Amino acid sequence: MGWLRDSMRQAGSPHRSFGGVARAAVAHPSWPKDSKAQPRSLASLLSKLDRGMEMQWLADRPVVQHVLAEVLGAPRSKIAALAGAVLDQSEDFRRRLRLDDLQYASPLDLPEEPLPPGIPHEIQQPGAWRRLWWLAPSGSGRSLAGAWLAARKLATFAAGPDFASVEYELPVDRPAFVELWSQDGDRSFVPPMEALCIAAPFPPRDKEEWTLVETPPVSEFAGALVRWAALRLPRDGHFVPALAEEWLEAAAARGEVDGLGTALGLLGVMDQYGTPELQRRGLAKMGERYVADRFAELRRTGTLDAAWLTEGSMGVLETLAKHLLTASKTAWEEPRSIDEWLALVPPDHQGSLDAEWVRASLVRSKEPPTVKELERALEGLPPAPSRILRAFEQAGLLRAKHGTELLALAPRWLARHLVDTARTKLTDGVAGEWSEALLAPHAAGPTAKALVSRVIGGDLSLLEDALEQTDARDPASVAAIEAAFRAAGLATLCGVEVPEDIALALWDHQMSLVVELDDGPHPRIGYSRAVADSEALLDVGVFRLAALALSEAFPRQRGLQHAALRPWTEPDQTGARAALDSIWAVVRRVDPQSTAWARGAYALATRLRSVADAAPADGRRRPARAASATHPLEWPLEVLDAIAGGHVEWRNLAHASTDAMTALFAIAAHDGIDPRTVAAAFWAAWAREPEPLHDDSPLSPSGPHWRRIYSSAPPAALEVLFARGMISREKVPYALLDEAAWRGVIASRADAVSGVPAAWSAMPPAILREALRATTPTADDLRGAWERSPDVVMGAVDDALDRDDPLAANLLAAAPSERTAEIVRRLSGRLLGATWLRRTQTTETRRWLVERIAQRSDGWREAFAFLAELGG
Repeated sequence: MGWLRDSMRQAGSPHRSFGGVARAAVAHPSWPKDSKAQPRSLASLLSKLDRGMEMQWLADRPVVQHVLAEVLGAPRSKIAALAGAVLDQSEDFRRRLRLDDLQYASPLDLPEEPLPPGIPHEIQQPGAWRRLWWLAPSGSGRSLAGAWLAARKLATFAAGPDFASVEYELPVDRPAFVELWSQDGDRSFVPPMEALCIAAPFPPRDKEEWTLVETPPVSEFAGALVRWAALRLPRDGHFVPALAEEWLEAAAARGEVDGLGTALGLLGVMDQYGTPELQRRGLAKMGERYVADRFAELRRTGTLDAAWLTEGSMGVLETLAKHLLTASKTAWEEPRSIDEWLALVPPDHQGSLDAEWVRASLVRSKEPPTVKELERALEGLPPAPSRILRAFEQAGLLRAKHGTELLALAPRWLARHLVDTARTKLTDGVAGEWSEALLAPHAAGPTAKALVSRVIGGDLSLLEDALEQTDARDPASVAAIEAAFRAAGLATLCGVEVPEDIALALWDHQMSLVVELDDGPHPRIGYSRAVADSEALLDVGVFRLAALALSEAFPRQRGLQHAALRPWTEPDQTGARAALDSIWAVVRRVDPQSTAWARGAYALATRLRSVADAAPADGRRRPARAASATHPLEWPLEVLDAIAGGHVEWRNLAHASTDAMTALFAIAAHDGIDPRTVAAAFWAAWAREPEPLHDDSPLSPSGPHWRRIYSSAPPAALEVLFARGMISREKVPYALLDEAAWRGVIASRADAVSGVPAAWSAMPPAILREALRATTPTADDLRGAWERSPDVVMGAVDDALDRDDPLAANLLAAAPSERTAEIVRRLSGRLLGATWLRRTQTTETRRWLVERIAQRSDGWREAFAFLAELGG
């Protein structure tokens, strides 16, 4: 007898079967209205519960526990306790992982079922790990992947804030999967083993030591994930796969879904409320309803005592989200201890006595309490913040990190929405609010990005707000000034007119805060290398770029002077060149096509060079600078000018870096110059001074711009390239060549593509026929040609016979066995009775026929008959 039947017997239930219990439960007034369960299916489920199966379903539904208790006549607490005990002891529970974000889905059977879509395939193959690094932001499914690998005994799973905290747990004789979650952890540790996979929200310091795997965007697996979820969700929900897939793909395009965790949570919302409801309300209103419903359910089941939490919970969560940005030492996604959460509870609720809690307790009393009873009750009353956090945990809004007691805001879709909303309110507010977020390393990047966008968009009010922060001894005031300074400078690069009085005031404030170090001027509030790597706006190079942009337009007599940051009138620009080096170090990481201030940096460097090259006031000429003196920031515009003037030289292009090439093409596209024109100019310059194309060459087929370079390659340049053997032929992306380019290759030399399968498989049909005639293909080349285009090759056979060319014999010899009969018919119609044939033609044909007969190829009988007709 199972635990549920035991409960029925001990409670003296009038229902003798699970069918009777099911009918009474469905008819009960408190039975969930949104449940579509029928008595028959519920009876079957009760039978499974009695045997310890599907226990997670019952554990997730306090209301169902309450109804069962009333139907059976047993205390609800007893049903909950019995269900929990069975669940803890169940083998089903130990191997099946509950999907918290997809609440009503069947648990994932870790040893038997595959992982959901969205987790890279490489992560699931420990046998192939060789120092693998999974760049996995929070919400990518790191813990899920680790639990899956551990359950299948494929790898040891360890998780912690940094590598030092888990290193001692790693085995020496089997693969290990390590999840790291702290952005502040060490990124330069030496991997102790080969069969190791690190899953972390940041890249390794030394990328050469690792194989990097990135998390795919949701747009790549949205449809597959919806179909996967549909198979796990009960049919009595509101989930409609077609509607869910359409909504999820659109939300991913809007940037509302950042990963697997967010996507699963939103699919759970669609199952609970329906996709039309989510679409109608939007994330903000849906979040409010979701939170209210969670607390309302807790109150219905008697779990929650504080009535005010039902109405005021969203406000507390919003304040918590704000404090995560301004008062926390770690990123909002990271789990933290209960003590850390207590410190983030809003000040209004930090008192030790909650009047609403006491009032609710008094209402439950049948008679007014005596003073002594009241004092006794108050003695045991926990602090209000503890009760708030406990309530959030019961509601599933604070969730324990896998394998730890640390808590994180949940579900992820709601947490992300709360934090994004809090950040927007902060950055749209006054400097006294957003300046605090700039002091938190984990929040500084997104905050700075929002502030810069605000100023580039034309809202200059935050610059004036920042100028009111005049306390140089207050870090928040200094952070406000320095953020406004950066925003004003970058906005100037983007064409925004910052009033001169505001720009000068920011300049003078900032110059009084500058810290001079060995490598040049720094802001007073700096950021670590890891933080600057994750957000370019916080790099010292951007600070210097903003200074150069602001100071360019200042009248000579106004504003404080600085040799490195205000070099526009200085005869010696040595300091400015050092500043350009740091600017290049950060701008090269930014996409200039989508970032206007990055494009502006290249133009600014060119203007600064013009100032340096201008004749001095005394009229003397400055000496001409060498080509090697061109700074990488000046190079793209200098090259475009040279292309426009028709005097570009290969020696000025040959050593261009990948980043400089990226900038060149982006600026050209932005300025309306066809990137193909730029690529063609590179080829023309190279052809005038040809040299072998090494891997670092801007024309290398191994470079990141190979598509653009080779789709624009002119025939004359390719003829030189192949004629002189200045490239590894196997690396050329032949599929990008047009017919004119192909003719340049073929004209270069007879063996230009001999023995290069990639070339023969990529040739257009017209080029293939020309190549068969003009080059010297190998037997393998010919066999490949037959497989690709038998009609084209047969035409080449005709041509060769017409010319009495030995190529005909080679083509026939390479023909596949199954084409023997077809070729015989073609040859018989052409050769029988012909009086113009030379002896060599008939001799070679006979030789081919004899070989096919000897091999007993498909169609050998036709070959035999044709040989008889040809005669000896």
